[in-house]
Order: sequence, then structure tokens, then C-alpha cells
Amino acid sequence: MEEISADTNLDMEIENVANKNVLYYTDRMSIDDIFDIYRKERRAILKVIQNNPTELQNYLSGTKSLISRDDSCPSLIFNPNEPNPHLKINRQCYHCRILSRLYNGSDEIYGNGISIILEHGIEKGNKLKIYKCPNPNISVKVNYLSSMLLKKMLRIETDLLTCEPILSNMTDLTYIGTDFFTNGLLVSLLLDQIFDQYERSYTSRIYTTFFCRDKAYVMKKDESVNTIIDLDLSNFDMKIFLTSLSESLNILKNYEFTFGNPTIDILGLTSNGQLRFLKLSGSGITIDKKTRLYYHRHDINFCFDRIISPMFEIINQKKKDGTIDVWYRFPSGDKLLTYLKLSHAGVPMFPSSLDIYSFWISLMSHENCRSKIVENPKLISIWESLWCYSDLEKVNRRIAKEGLITDVSKISNIIHGIKLRCNANNFILESLLR
Repeated sequence: MEEISADTNLDMEIENVANKNVLYYTDRMSIDDIFDIYRKERRAILKVIQNNPTELQNYLSGTKSLISRDDSCPSLIFNPNEPNPHLKINRQCYHCRILSRLYNGSDEIYGNGISIILEHGIEKGNKLKIYKCPNPNISVKVNYLSSMLLKKMLRIETDLLTCEPILSNMTDLTYIGTDFFTNGLLVSLLLDQIFDQYERSYTSRIYTTFFCRDKAYVMKKDESVNTIIDLDLSNFDMKIFLTSLSESLNILKNYEFTFGNPTIDILGLTSNGQLRFLKLSGSGITIDKKTRLYYHRHDINFCFDRIISPMFEIINQKKKDGTIDVWYRFPSGDKLLTYLKLSHAGVPMFPSSLDIYSFWISLMSHENCRSKIVENPKLISIWESLWCYSDLEKVNRRIAKEGLITDVSKISNIIHGIKLRCNANNFILESLLR
């Protein structure tokens, strides 16, 4: 990841953003000035993540907050039917004042949010969408037990590094757990930056996030994205889509990235057929080989108590050409579910394989997607090669019994007791490009 240097000007920029609250916006600002403020907000948050992550809590809430917050705003734009009874003057918070120039405020933001088309400035013609976030709660905690948990895993799972050698470099990271809302925000900002370096776009860019009274809002680029589940797939090129999926995961492997819910539910397409990841909350990511951000959901002591014997086995399988394929297998569903909880304690076990298996299984559980895979000789060949021959029929039968899979916890019902490739994503990508 391109590092944002700790220069004096940027330090001043962080202080300026952090101290603004309602104060530094004026009605004389142009739309370009406003979006320059948004850019500075994003850049300041990324700088703190990369250079001073243990101070994230201080910079995301409280007096130094890089996220605009006004707990006493009358919410005239976003909650027109909920005036603040304690405020007698006609006042709007920083973001309400900005957005009143873009939006008439006649409707509350429900469901899929509201859309705005910019009519002036450099961003002219771009569409934005504002979403209300459920149950926002900024919580950031440094967790020193996560590295201890990984070290315990490596002692018990003596063959683990054969499958995922990168884990040996993760025992001394700083692990930072966040709530669901904050995790989604920070991961989205980081992925925007990462994909920009590869001249790729797999996420809808976040412009800004803010709190208006007790509610949080996110302003994103509106790309008219539809979920794969809702699309008419009659003219859909599944091979191109799956290639984009594996290429994106191949980039993210450099950051030991793990998705919160790697299923069809988070896969979308823009109007011009580009892959978009729709929901990133619950994910984990390593930054600059120093810090790991993750969604802190489970009591880490629970994970310590459950890891008392090997949860999976490593299998070396000799091929006809004499080379070795390395596979792994969870002998029971309970052990696999315990593993899935480990990712919410900061510890990624199989970033090179488990997410791509989950995506493919979920796609195969959707009738129209399955048809697109089965009717393509290359894709069905890849699907069959992902499994040992003796497991393939069992996997297909379990998927048919389970029905549509949109929750990663259901994946355990499919793959427990099944051999999985350690290098699954590389195998898929090489096969697609061959």
C-alpha cells in the first residue's frame, strides 16, 4: 500500500479537519471546495490508520474527530419530521448546510437511500447516494490477545504454514478490533486506495461519512449497482465476471484480506458490467505489514478455550507429474464454525482459498448462476477440479439440499469433511486465463 508520509502539512491538515466540527464550512464555498474538504477528510483518516493506528479511537470520536458530528442539529434535511425540541434557533449542522444546496430535503432517507446528481464543478454529472447506517457506534480497541491467539494456533496446527506461509509474519502485528459500522467505513477507504494503485475499481467510492444527531450517514458514488441475485443473466458473461472476482482477490491476498460475508449477497454489477463489492463490514485487512484491522465480534477468550486440538488437517497429494498439491480439510462442522469465528478475533487462517470457495459455492447455490457455470465447459471444469473426485458429488448434493446461500455460516454445512485446495484462488485465476 502506498504510504501517506507523516509530513508537517498533512499533520496540520489532520488538525484542521479534526477541529472543524461545524465551523469551517461557509455558504460561500463552491462545490469543488466542498469535495476538496471530503478528500482531506479521507486522506486524514488514512494517514492515522497507516501512521498512528493505536490512536484511531481518538481521531474517530470525541473532540479530535475526523468524522463530522453534531448531536444537537435539528436535522432539517434528513429528519424533517423529527425537529429537535430543545433547539429554538434555525440552525443546521455542517453536512445539512452543504446538502441543502444539493437536495430539497423533502424525504427521509430510507431503504436504498437518496440519489443526488451534481450540476456544477469538476464532479459535474456524477451521481451520489446517501445512505443511513443502522445502529452506528464507533468503537476501536487495540487487542493484544490476537497475536497470542495466532501463536497458539501455530503451535497446535503444526502444518498450517505449509498451506499459508504468510501467517508466520503476522504474529507481531498490532491488532485493532472495531465495531461493524467503523469496520465497513475504514475497509472501504482502504480498498479505494489499494485498487486505485492497480488502476482497478471494485468498490463504490465513499466521499464522506457524518453524524447528524444520533444517526450516521454515508455519501457514496452512485453507480446504479445491482446485486447478482436480482439481475437478468440471459446475456451475462460469467467467465469475465469470475475472472474479475479472482483478480480482485489476488490483489487483496497481498493484504491478507478476508471478507465478512463472502457470498453472492455482496456481489454486484454496475450498469456497464463492472464487478462491485457491495458490503464490506465484517472484513479483515493487514496494513503495511504492521497493523491488522478487523471486526471485533466474538470474545477472544472463547477462541482460546476452543483451540485445544487441531481443527483441520493438511493433506499432501501427489500429482501424475510428480509435483505435490497441498490441501486441507475440516473434519467437522463444529471445528469449521470455530475457525470462522477466529476471523472476528483478528486471525485469518486461509486468505488464499476460503473466501473464493465460499463465493463459488454461493454462486452455485443460485439457479441462474449455476446454469451459467454448468453450460460453460471451462467453468464447469474449474468447478469440478476444485474438489477431489470422491468429494464432488457430495458437495453438489449438499448445495442442492441447502438452497440459496447468502450467509457464510451456511458454508460450513457444505465443506466440512471436504478437501480444499490451499492455493484455490491462484488455481482458479490461472485456469481462467489459460
